[in-house]
Amino acid sequence: MGGLLLVGSTLPIVRNRFERVTNVFTPFGVEVASNVIALAVGLALLYLAGQLVRRRRLAWVVAVLLFGTSGVVNVLRLHHGYAAIYSVLMVVLLALSREQFTAPGDPPTLFEFIRFLPWYFFGLFVYGFAALYLERNSMTPGLTFGGAVRTILLGVVGVDGPYEYSRPFFEWFFPTSLLMFGLGGLAWALVLIFRPIVARPEEGRASWHDATEILRRYGNDTLDQFALRDDKLFFFASDGRAFIAYTYLGRHALVSGDPIGDPASCTRAIDEFLDMCTERAWAVAFLAVRESDRQLYLDRGLHTVYLGDEAVVRCSNFSLEGRRWKSIRQSSGRVARTYKFLWMPESSASPELIRQLNEISTRWRGKAPERGFTMTLSQDIEGTNPDFMLCIAMDEKDEPGGFLRVVPIYGADPGYTLDVMRRDPDTPNGMTEFLLTRTMMQLDSMGLDRFSMNFAAWGRFFEDDVDYSVPQRAVKFLLNLLSPFYQIRSLKDFNQRFHPEWVPRCIVYDDLRSLPRIALLYSGVEGFLNIPVIGRFLLPRTVSHPGHPITDEP
Repeated sequence: MGGLLLVGSTLPIVRNRFERVTNVFTPFGVEVASNVIALAVGLALLYLAGQLVRRRRLAWVVAVLLFGTSGVVNVLRLHHGYAAIYSVLMVVLLALSREQFTAPGDPPTLFEFIRFLPWYFFGLFVYGFAALYLERNSMTPGLTFGGAVRTILLGVVGVDGPYEYSRPFFEWFFPTSLLMFGLGGLAWALVLIFRPIVARPEEGRASWHDATEILRRYGNDTLDQFALRDDKLFFFASDGRAFIAYTYLGRHALVSGDPIGDPASCTRAIDEFLDMCTERAWAVAFLAVRESDRQLYLDRGLHTVYLGDEAVVRCSNFSLEGRRWKSIRQSSGRVARTYKFLWMPESSASPELIRQLNEISTRWRGKAPERGFTMTLSQDIEGTNPDFMLCIAMDEKDEPGGFLRVVPIYGADPGYTLDVMRRDPDTPNGMTEFLLTRTMMQLDSMGLDRFSMNFAAWGRFFEDDVDYSVPQRAVKFLLNLLSPFYQIRSLKDFNQRFHPEWVPRCIVYDDLRSLPRIALLYSGVEGFLNIPVIGRFLLPRTVSHPGHPITDEP
């Protein structure tokens, strides 16, 4: 319908057939105004088409209003009675199907603005070139590509182009429509830009408290603590005994890890979350879930793809003795001659120490942004959370040379997960090995056996004794090309030196066609595809700060 209104507003052959009748019954100004309005309605309907396909309730309301407006406008444009009849028919059909449009609007993100820009300019130039081409025999000088581009770009800001038009209707209508295109596009662009800034989804203090309590009571996975990042939203099962941490991005609900809570309630949380996504017309992806739980998702019609392996070390099996640990012993031993190991709660760190550690992070990262979504908190040291532990290498002057921050793993097999690993670039090689080995020895002395070190993405593709299929060999070739830039293989090899247990993880998705898009979105939230300045507005951010302990105080 939007395209029909655009054609009817611009094609001379359509207007000329009934021009005499129109001139008798409709004043010239009304004719121009009605065509401009018809053009605006047509463009708006084209823009709404995608939202109507996704059953958005607000899009349905706006579409009814636009079709109603279209009917009135086309009655004024006597030669477009067919469009008026069609508009009225669409109002009737929309009214009869109103029960199908139940999906609420999406949380605002700058991805909507990024998606809008190419479509806006595509529509602008298609409309402008088409209108000028159809009018080419009634304008001077002759139509050229450069002249058309200049006319269109000047027209959106209300400036006349190089052409003069002999037909009065086009002389009034076309410049007015271009200016309307410009004003409407600017207004909508401003809405899309500022809406994510002033209208961010918020999780209340009660939600953070409930999520934290569920995590401490039922959490047993190495990644559970990262569900409390400040860019996550919480979906609670109806019985309140499990929750899913997720964010919304690009019409996808991106879930961080597996559900957390009572095992009996976790399946309920998944089912209810999938129902919510269906109601909102969202695609869904569960990121970095345990491969051992994949059947839980397959039973619900979802699909899985291998992501990588998490390196989990059993501290009781770790030792610096024997040939097996020779390389680790030598590299960490060099640092041990000049550095001592300090283990302390983050909340016990002095302001000066906190400043020094954050400076080390800044020097280590350089200009690179913080990364992480499913496997790190991506936060500076704040000195507020007593559950987070700092593992620091202090030199002879009590100056830190590097540090780890580890976060707790709860459940029957407790331990800690590596969150942050930083070292001063000027410290000797072996600093990382020193920090990791001393942390494992500290955990073993405390009777804690589980330590999650790092994640090796696509680690299976770097095994040498595997008979790969042709597609797998192609993937391995691609990974080898990317490895120097993203340290894919080197991280796998580094982790292997500690002889860990490998815990495979996967991505769960609902539609194979959406997998490439999910891969892009996942890379974005993990920080591998960072957009300067505006990148932080691409994700809906919450207002609570999980780095601070949450109490029952109001």
